[in-house]
Amino acid sequence: MGRYLPSMRTRNSLSPPDDRELRTPGIFLILACAFVPMMDTFIAGVALPGIRRDFGIAQGSALLSLVLVGYLAGFGSLLILGGRVGDRFGRRRVLWVAVAGFLVTSAICGAAPTFEVLVGGRILQGASAGFVMPQVLGLVTARAGQRRERAISWYSSMSGISALIGLIGGSALLDVIGGDAWRWLFIINIPVGIVALILLPRMVPDTEPNLAQYIDGRGGALLSLTVLSFLFTVSLSSILGPAVLALAVLTVVVGSAWLSQQRRRAGTTKPAVIPQGMFANPDLRWALVLMLPFFAGAGGFLYALPQTLQEGLGHSPLLAGALTAPMALGFLVSSFAVPRIRGRLGVGAIALGASVQGAGLAGMAVAVTVASSPLMCVAMLLIGTGQGITLGAMNAHLLALVPAELAGMGGGVLLTAQQVSIATGTAVLGTVFGVVVQSSGHRTAMVVVLVVQVLLAAIVIIASLRSAAGRRVGGR
Repeated sequence: MGRYLPSMRTRNSLSPPDDRELRTPGIFLILACAFVPMMDTFIAGVALPGIRRDFGIAQGSALLSLVLVGYLAGFGSLLILGGRVGDRFGRRRVLWVAVAGFLVTSAICGAAPTFEVLVGGRILQGASAGFVMPQVLGLVTARAGQRRERAISWYSSMSGISALIGLIGGSALLDVIGGDAWRWLFIINIPVGIVALILLPRMVPDTEPNLAQYIDGRGGALLSLTVLSFLFTVSLSSILGPAVLALAVLTVVVGSAWLSQQRRRAGTTKPAVIPQGMFANPDLRWALVLMLPFFAGAGGFLYALPQTLQEGLGHSPLLAGALTAPMALGFLVSSFAVPRIRGRLGVGAIALGASVQGAGLAGMAVAVTVASSPLMCVAMLLIGTGQGITLGAMNAHLLALVPAELAGMGGGVLLTAQQVSIATGTAVLGTVFGVVVQSSGHRTAMVVVLVVQVLLAAIVIIASLRSAAGRRVGGR
């Protein structure tokens, strides 16, 4: 009693659902809606050399990093707000609007007549993605029923699959079409989006709108502006010179306004963008510090790698994509082994993953120096395997430290921190990479990025071992 019973009459699978449970085809549909924004992070990296040539951007210019930084900043800064909007207006409804926005902004990117329009389109595309992801997870949680665990497992594996398809599929498309093929890497999102817009109302049940849900629009806007201005300050520091101080001042002013607004919210019944007490646990704060270097290093790596393979080593886009495939494959396979590894090692699993990744990064530095493709494949496999273990163990550790009453919001906050960390790494290491490219070439620049990432991996190893030792002492 009390459960909504499905109708016994026969109905077409594409007709509006007459029950409130998300079935397997509907799960695949909403996962596809999440898959495309994930893939766009990797596929845009493959497009960077073509974008640079088409818009006449100098090799090593930090301007190019804005293609990735803008997307990640828009994506990360709106994830929390996107979750609240979905709660208030219904998750399927918000997902439909967000997918439509992603479709339109993909068209803007694909048709961009200037680099400035492309960067603006990428920021808006990332903002649309920031509203897509919370709705997908919310719909799985609320409507998947007995299929929930399986759906979450499928969702967890999509990072590796999206990287694999984005890197190889995007590279193959560039190789086959040539010329302005990078534009097709964005345009290809359009037919997928149109199909999703048609099927979502027919295959996915909505959640009940909660009009009493308060949305801190001002806080969300100030947070987004703070993130954007900070990342643009870092990305353009080598181009604007002293003029970058104006952006730095803007970052401080907007960031101060956001912090002040959050403090005022703490004294009211209206929830702030980041709930009060989220970071009260010192172990959680330490774990966040542990997370930042890992994701920052990954951002710089993904920015520098496609340019080095295509422009530094002279590989075709297809071969460059094939050389990165072992990384995506290693990530995908190792992510499934995380529960077992973490069960045996606990927090020490993070150190194990970072160690494997560090060995791969060191091997990659040698492979780039001697231009050895076989060694590069082995190194990339180790990097991906280490990243899969580290990321899975780190996410599980962080979420376990979030207060139970804030678990749902905690996931959004942590995902935001991850995306902003990747964007920060792309901006900072992208600037370093560009400076070295202009003075010493792509190979040397890539080796510098890899050495920095090895040092960041060492920080993660040391911090995670200290955390594991502290937990053993505390457990006695």
